[in-house]
Amino acid sequence: MKSEAVPGFSTNLAPPAPWWGLSGRGLAMLALIVVATIAVYLPSLRDGWVSDDLQVLVENSSIRTSSFVTNAFTHDVLWSIKHYDPDQQVHSASYRPLELVWFALNAQLFGVNHPAPWHLMKILLQVVAVLLCFRAAQLLTGEVVVAMLAAAVFGLMPAHVEPVVWASAIPEPLSAVFELAALIFLIERKPGWSRGLMLSALFYAFAILSHESAIFFPVIVFAYVMIFEAAPAQHTRPARQARTASASANIVRALTACIPFMFVILVYAFARMHALGDHTFGMPHQHTEAYLHNVPEEVPIRSAAQIAMTMPMVLLEYLGILAIPGMADPMHSIEWTTQLDPQVFIAWAALIVLGVIAIALASRSSRRRVYLFCAIWGLITIAPALKINTIWWLNQDRYIYAPSFGWCLALALAAFEISTVGARARLYVGFAIALLLLSYGVATVRAQRCWYDELAYYTRVVQLKPKDPYFHLALGNLLEKAKDDQGAVKQLEISESLEPQDPYMHIRLAQIYIKLGRIKDFQREYNVFEGSDSSVIKSVHVGPDGKPDGKPDEQSAAAPQPPAPVAH
Repeated sequence: MKSEAVPGFSTNLAPPAPWWGLSGRGLAMLALIVVATIAVYLPSLRDGWVSDDLQVLVENSSIRTSSFVTNAFTHDVLWSIKHYDPDQQVHSASYRPLELVWFALNAQLFGVNHPAPWHLMKILLQVVAVLLCFRAAQLLTGEVVVAMLAAAVFGLMPAHVEPVVWASAIPEPLSAVFELAALIFLIERKPGWSRGLMLSALFYAFAILSHESAIFFPVIVFAYVMIFEAAPAQHTRPARQARTASASANIVRALTACIPFMFVILVYAFARMHALGDHTFGMPHQHTEAYLHNVPEEVPIRSAAQIAMTMPMVLLEYLGILAIPGMADPMHSIEWTTQLDPQVFIAWAALIVLGVIAIALASRSSRRRVYLFCAIWGLITIAPALKINTIWWLNQDRYIYAPSFGWCLALALAAFEISTVGARARLYVGFAIALLLLSYGVATVRAQRCWYDELAYYTRVVQLKPKDPYFHLALGNLLEKAKDDQGAVKQLEISESLEPQDPYMHIRLAQIYIKLGRIKDFQREYNVFEGSDSSVIKSVHVGPDGKPDGKPDEQSAAAPQPPAPVAH
């Protein structure tokens, strides 16, 4: 079943037919994919606020003020978080005004008393992404079957759980939706400076105002024009001259198509510089979570060799998250590789072998241009996340939300081409795809369990990052709140052993020890805290009996909270 127009393979673009040229059966199939997408994410409606949601949304008193949206376009993304120094205007190197507009819109419509409507909006955004994925795949391949399969994989893949069910993780999916819309308008545009090209540039502006990773989208525009719209060489002159002239004309045509997008980048750069000032190109220093608790500890400076040794593991982890149903998680265990060992060579060898196999198979296909575009889309959209020396965590599922479109389209096209070999091939491919989609759907539902609430989230994160003291600290605080003092003691003792220089760890242990009547342990931890010269908490509240009761007194700061929010 083919669509009526195939813009991806022809420069003679026909106007799109109503309902994208789909028959009644095609519309029913697409509706079924939408229903399946909604169904697998319905469990998220019972989820609570998790991690950054509390400080960014629930406790943010500015989110429903009239100035919130205005300030969103003139400040960094964390400007309204009140626990930061109010005299410091820039708290991050992230300029994402449409992220804050999304927050303001949801807050005005639904408030922040319950997250269910916020989760529903994220599900609806995922549905929009699925429909755009279908349309883009349809235009690039001309095959409705391929587009249906790509949309189904995109809608059900567990790699999307984090960006869909986490209320405050909006920048990546919102930006990806706008990028897909920009791609569709680019493909459907008429020759020249048409309305379609301007609409494509407009949606690109929305994308880059949602997340800075869209900065490289003009490279995708250039690649699309060169791959699908390049004019063949004329044979009126010697072959070499004809090829040179044709290549030059195609490059000029591609660069001309990029002009509106470069103009968007220029405007964005001025707005970003106005909002971020000296931090336009990044924060001057990166710090660990210990720094946020007044422990002077900066992120280690990573050498080029360490980046080269770590990168293959990061890439293989992302490939695994995309392909293997059970690998989606809120955190991943990949850590920096600081010494050369056999694992580095194995990882690089695996990447090279996979790349060679992919190139060999794609080069034999008549749709090699589509495979090439999928590879370019994936590499360009994930490139910002591969600047691993500037991000807190090496792997995060939400970073591959936009790149996953390239994976879904390539997988769907490969399955379609194999199925055309014969009846038996169609049977095998159909069974494999059904099994994949079923396993994706089940894994997506199961992966949402750790997003149910703060306790479920940090319990899972501690399993994945057992050497991070601040995740143990956060889990300990939550267990104490849940009246599980023994579990809280265990987690706080682990956090203290991992970060003994942090006075927070000692005062928290002292507080819970006194609750349990462990006076000697309380005295030991409190003496360590007193010797730290910490200015955060100066005393412990004394109860009516004249003994410390584990509560901070009225002049003391509250107990430490889970790790402070960082820009997504």
